[in-house]
Amino acid sequence: MKTIANANNKGGVGKTTTSHNLARLISKDFDYKVLVIDMDQQMNLTDILYDSENTPSHGTIVDVFRSNPKPEDVIVKTKYENVFLIPAHSELVNVENEIANKKNSTKFLRHWLAANDDVISNIYGFDVVIIDCAPDVGKIENNAFEAADTIIVVLIPSDQAVQGLTPFASKFAHPERENEIVILFNEYDSENEICLEVEKSISSSNFPFKKHLIRAFIPRHKAIEKSNYKKCISIAEYDAKYFSEDKINPYKQYELFAKELIERGII
Repeated sequence: MKTIANANNKGGVGKTTTSHNLARLISKDFDYKVLVIDMDQQMNLTDILYDSENTPSHGTIVDVFRSNPKPEDVIVKTKYENVFLIPAHSELVNVENEIANKKNSTKFLRHWLAANDDVISNIYGFDVVIIDCAPDVGKIENNAFEAADTIIVVLIPSDQAVQGLTPFASKFAHPERENEIVILFNEYDSENEICLEVEKSISSSNFPFKKHLIRAFIPRHKAIEKSNYKKCISIAEYDAKYFSEDKINPYKQYELFAKELIERGII
């Protein structure tokens, strides 16, 4: 079982959208069984995947930090076959303070996953865990980073994003271990001069994280934007031919993204 975390210390870059679409795509098109962990107190991914209004109350990620629950007490089914969820909760804001001074404060999630690996990997049979992080680098996010085999940094192409990447990525990126962090460009627009300039700069041999770049660029597209709302559908629900007239096919780019993660042994 592989664990990945979608992260960035900046909001609005498409982390939750990426978590949603990637989870559904690899479960539908590549036959993976996926556990998604929502670690953002805004609960956007939970709202997308889990109909909490019509489902009995259940445990959440908060319980993992407070009471060491059994997996079956916090893992719920989602609207997608073979995609399961540990929901988020607004109480994560308080959990941040509760664990701040505790021993191994950044290892709660890692230890819980390890302690319950037999159930999570063998009984549930999950192939991949996808952690959706809040736009921060506090104790909660560091729990995700500690638990993850790979951190996927989701960026919107801009000079500021590339500049801001360096201090964040440098904490985790090691030249000899290229899979510890990978970089996915989201909302790419081939007709936007800024995007083209960013693409040129990151293609340069001088770009320090060139080996960490994902080859696929996820384009800006209404279908992807719509996949980030409650009662929405993922990009995997479309037929790839639906996008045949688009200059960059978002379904194909997500497919390339998933294939590269598989080829590199990240999932």
